[in-house]
Amino acid sequence: MKHALNIGLENNPETVENIVTTLRVLLDVNLLFRVDIGEYEGKPERTLVVLLNPPNDNMLKDIIGYLASALTQECIAIYNYNDSSGQLVYSPYHRGAVIKFDMKYFLEY
Repeated sequence: MKHALNIGLENNPETVENIVTTLRVLLDVNLLFRVDIGEYEGKPERTLVVLLNPPNDNMLKDIIGYLASALTQECIAIYNYNDSSGQLVYSPYHRGAVIKFDMKYFLEY
């Protein structure tokens, strides 16, 4: 199933290259990526936009949740092109407010 990810790069300790390599290894997928300018809390934010076809949707969400934590992100946005649905996958350690996915803030690939 084709998915896109939006990963914020502010307050993120890893380089784009390291994030892409990590995704390739953890998910065992080829992917396309670019860096664009998104928005977080009303401010512009450099954002890694990734397009991939993961072998398992459930595994994708688990891995993305832990990746959010490792990248010091509250959450990572995922959009599923097959069923036109999106969600914010929060770090399992996140204890703050949880917001709902909004397509108007998502950067498509």
